[in-house]
Amino acid sequence: MADSTEWDNRHQEQMLDLADALGAFDAAALARLGPEDRAVQVRARRALWLYADALWDAVKEANPEGTPATRNPFNSVAALRDFTQELYATAAQAQADAGEDEPDERDPIPALPPMPDWRQK
Repeated sequence: MADSTEWDNRHQEQMLDLADALGAFDAAALARLGPEDRAVQVRARRALWLYADALWDAVKEANPEGTPATRNPFNSVAALRDFTQELYATAAQAQADAGEDEPDERDPIPALPPMPDWRQK
């Protein structure tokens, strides 16, 4: 049986493995898009990643003792954050590979909804 740290991080490792395995397919699909559609993908993926990042920050704030990634059910949030970051990075790289303008980090994204209060009572 795996030790508790290995077990608790399995979601994150599996999602990063999935991102690696799908990366070439995703990059090829993005390369077939036109510049406007590729830019839409970059913005959408960035918005999804920032939302997952906001969820992760809310979990960390609600659980200041220890690393939330090592506790269920929150360890999956870390995996989601890493996976969406990889999706965004692949799309941004596809834009760069196509010689298009790099995404501007100041581009507006949809507003993020307020995070629930998950503090343990």
